[in-house]
Amino acid sequence: MGSILKMVILGIVQGATEFLPVSSSGHLTIAQEFLGIAENRILFDAFLHIGTLIAIFLVFAKDVAALFSSKKRWIPYLVMASVPAAVMGLSFGSYIRAAFESLFAVGALLVGNSLILTAGGIAQRRRAAASEVDAKGAVAVGIAQSVAILPGISRSGSTVCCALLIGWDRRSAVRFSFLLAIPAIVGATLLEAMKCRSALAASDVWAMAFAGLLVSAAVGYVALRLFLKVVEKGKLWVFSAYCFVLGAAVIVYELLA
Repeated sequence: MGSILKMVILGIVQGATEFLPVSSSGHLTIAQEFLGIAENRILFDAFLHIGTLIAIFLVFAKDVAALFSSKKRWIPYLVMASVPAAVMGLSFGSYIRAAFESLFAVGALLVGNSLILTAGGIAQRRRAAASEVDAKGAVAVGIAQSVAILPGISRSGSTVCCALLIGWDRRSAVRFSFLLAIPAIVGATLLEAMKCRSALAASDVWAMAFAGLLVSAAVGYVALRLFLKVVEKGKLWVFSAYCFVLGAAVIVYELLA
């Protein structure tokens, strides 16, 4: 299979799973393993994440602009919520990288993600929601995002479900989650790119990287629009079932391999 085609496939995987609550990192790890991509994984991940960052700006352009006007009070909350993930990544980086290299760990974490989505789905139906975003809730959502650094735990799923569990309404939960994704993706991408500066000297790497970026942006835009509808309709259980089945299948595959 050609290298460009492999990146197109990874772009589709990243674009679809970054926003659907099924863990893009877990799916990328599985896809890279089966596609036989061993080199420049970190660098390609960085470009794929830039693509999905573009999708966030396209969908939430008005919300980003509102941070400098009507939603200025959210800025301190977004800063507070970004801290736990930064601490997690810097403090436990070696353990997190080890998890990315273990399909068994990815499978187990996908099952864990299924439980998170189940809890969020129950919260959607049973909790009285209040739209007010506050500091305590922002920190809780930030902690949920820090756990999602692990492959198999969805960032969008964990943050939105956490927000629903603490009583935020669906609209605030989704918008805060994806605005919070911007600093998280930018920070992670810069760190990943700095580790791979030498690899950028190869022209074929640039072609592969931009192919993945463009595809992940396009697919990510569609997936994000779909996820917004899923949350509005309270259908998180669909992705909970999917993550459980996929996680269990990966575990069985690893045990039998």
